[in-house]
Amino acid sequence: MIFAIPLLFMPRITLGVFGWETIDPVTARLVGAALMGIGIESFLGRNAGIESFRGMLTLMLIWSFSAVFGIGLSLVEISHRSKEFVSVMENARSLVKELLNLPKGYTVLFLQGGASTQFLMAPLNLSKLGGKAAYLDTGVWSTKAIKEAKLFGEIEVVVSSKDTGYNSIPKNFEVPLGVDYVHLTSNNTIYGTQFKEFPKNTIYLISEI
Repeated sequence: MIFAIPLLFMPRITLGVFGWETIDPVTARLVGAALMGIGIESFLGRNAGIESFRGMLTLMLIWSFSAVFGIGLSLVEISHRSKEFVSVMENARSLVKELLNLPKGYTVLFLQGGASTQFLMAPLNLSKLGGKAAYLDTGVWSTKAIKEAKLFGEIEVVVSSKDTGYNSIPKNFEVPLGVDYVHLTSNNTIYGTQFKEFPKNTIYLISEI
């Protein structure tokens, strides 16, 4: 709470004390509001009992009040073209690029839907008329991706570890030249396997992470 209040109302001054040069005030206020909410929740929940419900209701009201002081409205209530929304989005984009160490010339797109939606969107956007796509079958998610891609054109499964129960990542395979794109699942969470190297002789590489 001691840190949350100045962060919520004076983000630039507060973070400047700690040496932060580049500060997004909107994001900083959101963090401050979150910290305030956590602090208040801890305070109200210290003696859980018959007043718990009333305490949680009070927390919701205080949280809403804090959010109003932070940016006025939540992100779902403001226009996606507003400067507040764009500020949050661009800051998130910058952090993702930094995390993935993306060089210049690359960008980050925020798209609707989860991974399963991308199984459909990838061939819809990248498959050429009469073209062919290459898929690496290494588990449940790549199998689902292959199923969706077959709706749009010819698919070549370059390699598969299905016969061994998807217990490893296949090696020593070649991606055919001239395919529209290559699709793989880099981290197969169900089977505990992961790509350490990626095919290089391809124009478009789609990795479901």
